[in-house]
Amino acid sequence: MNQVAGVFEADLYFSGVPQPVRLIRCAPLLDAMGDVFPTWPFRMERCDPASTPIITVRHVKGEYRIDAPWLEQSVFADTDACAFSSIVVDLIYAWLEANPQALCLHCAAAEFGGRLVVFPNTNKVGKSLLVTRLMAERRTSYGDDLVALLPEGAGMSFGVPHRLRLPLPASERAVAEFIQAHRGKADTWSQYLAPNAPGLAPFRQTRPIGAFVMLNRKPAGKAELIPADAADSLQNIVYQNLMRRGSALEVLDRAQWLAKEKPCWYLRYARLDDAVALLRQAFVETDRGFSKAGHEHETALTAAVEKITPRPNRPRSRARRRASGRNYVRRPEVLIRQEQGEFFLIQATGDEIFHLNALGRAVWELLAEPLSETETVALLASVFPETSRAQIERDVIELFAAFRRKHLLLGS
Repeated sequence: MNQVAGVFEADLYFSGVPQPVRLIRCAPLLDAMGDVFPTWPFRMERCDPASTPIITVRHVKGEYRIDAPWLEQSVFADTDACAFSSIVVDLIYAWLEANPQALCLHCAAAEFGGRLVVFPNTNKVGKSLLVTRLMAERRTSYGDDLVALLPEGAGMSFGVPHRLRLPLPASERAVAEFIQAHRGKADTWSQYLAPNAPGLAPFRQTRPIGAFVMLNRKPAGKAELIPADAADSLQNIVYQNLMRRGSALEVLDRAQWLAKEKPCWYLRYARLDDAVALLRQAFVETDRGFSKAGHEHETALTAAVEKITPRPNRPRSRARRRASGRNYVRRPEVLIRQEQGEFFLIQATGDEIFHLNALGRAVWELLAEPLSETETVALLASVFPETSRAQIERDVIELFAAFRRKHLLLGS
């Protein structure tokens, strides 16, 4: 490290990432780095002005500023725990850039009988608490937020302790006692597990993926494990990927293979203990959870994914824009792919994938020729006379706005 005129600087080189993470005036972060990355090997060196850091963290005026090439603007954090949460994501992204054979899924994962059950990320469904509760009964966690997907169909741990949102639920006694016994770094909003908490797979440890389980919290009632179809699984895998730049086609191909080969379930639950008991029954006491035999589509639940579709329940202002007469045409470089009966738009050299619902697909086909919002409204109003023209107009305006926002159209 360098100590020049009272300014602390150090370069950290992490295994698998060729460029350093540079810390400037961040001595408290360096002291705790081993707690957040307990098994991910790294070494500290003096800052080399000739080297280009992949991530730079500065402490400026009471807060941390984090910069990386893929960030459109700097990220600011006002606590150590908050800074580490950003550093973890950016470091994993840097690892993906340096290891292009791997993908990365926003998910939690736990080991059952030598195979991973993967819980794709959806908002506020308790995946971190669930895998922490599984650790309390001596199951191994492969991560509570990000897990690498390797080409052979295995999941890989980054060895980062769980970060749990505060406040913790007082009613879940087993997990609360485990967290209390293994408390790590914390701030007002989040609590890390201690680096030596039992049951966390170390960096680079792998296991084959056995099944996907999408979590769905409910206020009360018994836990249920319901089969999901491959299309729902595909959407969850696609939209929960932390995509490195230019990986959209590869992500869709890998997701399609996983959705076809691995069973997918919805777990609806109110209490963690009930969910854990049901997972134990499905993946340990029987082999039902890992089998695709009899895994039929029988659910009406909706996967929580981003779609190019008008967004329901959006508050509407009193002022309403009218449909535009300007013509648009779809960009020629945008590809359309059908997988598991679902349609996706892909910019072949990009890092985003867009799912089309029925309306989106119909309009996209029309956009092979110059088309305006006004013309689209007229066409749809003639096809769906039972739907009010005002509703059709609102939906078309939002759909065209989504296409433009994602740079899928050319004005003409």
